[in-house]
Amino acid sequence: MTCRDCRWLNVPLDSAGRRRPNRIKTYNCMVEVPRPPLPASIVTFYNFRWPPERYRVSPEDGAGCPLHEPIARPR
Repeated sequence: MTCRDCRWLNVPLDSAGRRRPNRIKTYNCMVEVPRPPLPASIVTFYNFRWPPERYRVSPEDGAGCPLHEPIARPR
Protein backbone atom coordinates (compact mmCIF):
# COMPACT_ATOMS: atom_id res chain seq x y z
CA MET A 1 0.00 0.00 0.00
CA THR A 2 1.72 3.15 -1.24
CA CYS A 3 0.68 6.42 -2.82
CA ARG A 4 1.12 4.82 -6.26
CA ASP A 5 -2.32 3.16 -6.13
CA CYS A 6 -4.12 5.77 -4.02
CA ARG A 7 -6.93 7.73 -5.65
CA TRP A 8 -5.84 10.96 -3.93
CA LEU A 9 -2.45 11.14 -5.70
CA ASN A 10 -2.83 13.82 -8.39
CA VAL A 11 -1.17 12.18 -11.42
CA PRO A 12 -1.86 13.65 -14.88
CA LEU A 13 -2.99 11.20 -17.56
CA ASP A 14 -0.52 10.31 -20.32
CA SER A 15 -1.26 10.62 -24.05
CA ALA A 16 -3.02 7.23 -24.03
CA GLY A 17 -5.31 8.32 -21.18
CA ARG A 18 -3.60 6.16 -18.55
CA ARG A 19 -2.56 7.16 -15.05
CA ARG A 20 1.12 6.27 -14.75
CA PRO A 21 2.97 7.62 -11.68
CA ASN A 22 6.69 8.01 -12.34
CA ARG A 23 8.79 6.82 -9.41
CA ILE A 24 11.28 9.71 -9.71
CA LYS A 25 8.63 12.46 -9.79
CA THR A 26 6.58 13.90 -6.94
CA TYR A 27 2.86 14.67 -6.99
CA ASN A 28 0.34 16.47 -4.81
CA CYS A 29 -1.88 14.56 -2.42
CA MET A 30 -5.39 15.96 -2.93
CA VAL A 31 -7.22 14.39 0.04
CA GLU A 32 -9.55 16.82 1.84
CA VAL A 33 -9.07 16.76 5.58
CA PRO A 34 -12.17 17.88 7.50
CA ARG A 35 -11.49 20.62 10.01
CA PRO A 36 -12.01 19.45 13.57
CA PRO A 37 -13.62 21.77 16.11
CA LEU A 38 -10.77 23.82 17.52
CA PRO A 39 -10.66 26.26 20.45
CA ALA A 40 -10.25 29.99 19.85
CA SER A 41 -6.79 29.86 21.46
CA ILE A 42 -5.60 27.85 18.43
CA VAL A 43 -7.70 29.42 15.66
CA THR A 44 -6.77 33.00 16.57
CA PHE A 45 -3.04 32.23 16.70
CA TYR A 46 -1.28 34.41 14.12
CA ASN A 47 0.26 31.46 12.23
CA PHE A 48 -2.85 29.22 12.10
CA ARG A 49 -3.90 27.99 8.63
CA TRP A 50 -6.42 25.43 7.51
CA PRO A 51 -6.00 23.06 5.77
CA PRO A 52 -2.53 22.11 6.97
CA GLU A 53 0.23 22.67 4.43
CA ARG A 54 0.58 20.01 1.78
CA TYR A 55 3.83 18.45 0.73
CA ARG A 56 4.52 16.65 -2.50
CA VAL A 57 4.95 12.89 -2.26
CA SER A 58 6.52 10.27 -4.48
CA PRO A 59 4.54 7.22 -5.63
CA GLU A 60 6.58 5.06 -3.23
CA ASP A 61 5.62 7.11 -0.13
CA GLY A 62 2.55 6.62 2.00
CA ALA A 63 3.11 3.26 3.67
CA GLY A 64 0.60 3.07 6.50
CA CYS A 65 -1.28 6.25 5.50
CA PRO A 66 -4.67 6.22 7.30
CA LEU A 67 -6.36 8.07 4.41
CA HIS A 68 -5.18 5.69 1.65
CA GLU A 69 -8.01 4.83 -0.70
CA PRO A 70 -7.29 2.36 -3.54
CA ILE A 71 -8.19 3.34 -7.08
CA ALA A 72 -11.30 1.59 -8.36
CA ARG A 73 -10.08 -0.51 -11.29
CA PRO A 74 -12.57 -1.46 -14.05
CA ARG A 75 -13.20 -5.19 -14.24
